[in-house]
Amino acid sequence: MISWCFRIACSAALGLGSATGPAPSPVSFGAEPTMTIAPDPRALDLNTASRDELLRFDGIGMLYADKIIRGRPYTERSELVARDILPTTLYLHLKYRLFVSPRPASWSSASNSPTPPDNRLDVNAASREQLTSFRGIGQLYADKIISGRPYKAPIELVGRRVMPLAAYDWIKDGLVAR
Repeated sequence: MISWCFRIACSAALGLGSATGPAPSPVSFGAEPTMTIAPDPRALDLNTASRDELLRFDGIGMLYADKIIRGRPYTERSELVARDILPTTLYLHLKYRLFVSPRPASWSSASNSPTPPDNRLDVNAASREQLTSFRGIGQLYADKIISGRPYKAPIELVGRRVMPLAAYDWIKDGLVAR
């Protein structure tokens, strides 16, 4: 059996009136709100998020939102660092809340895909001698890079603890993972 207080509360909440008085006047739903505040999204699709969604995302301001939109389409979230769209420290803070939707067939494979210059060192194919001759990579880092292959992006050197972030920041412009 439903209590008397519960019935009054439900009928008042539904606008049906209460036992003590008439029902309130109906609410007009014709007016659109001028500003809608949405909660901070837990995950963000880099290929489809609007500028407003990017701006609401914690850690991404106007500068980075515009860079992300100009850099589309993405195949991997690590491209944000590989293409110098986000700094490495910010990327490492946000990467678990970012994802990339599958590429639609309408996107051509050649459009907007940056090709790195040939003078970059491929961390997946370089020999130990090539790695040690590269500035900032000694024998220890070279051995760790070789034992951790393959890499999808050079930033994985930090994520897999092959080298610290400070060392990676110093050499990241000369690395590529093909």
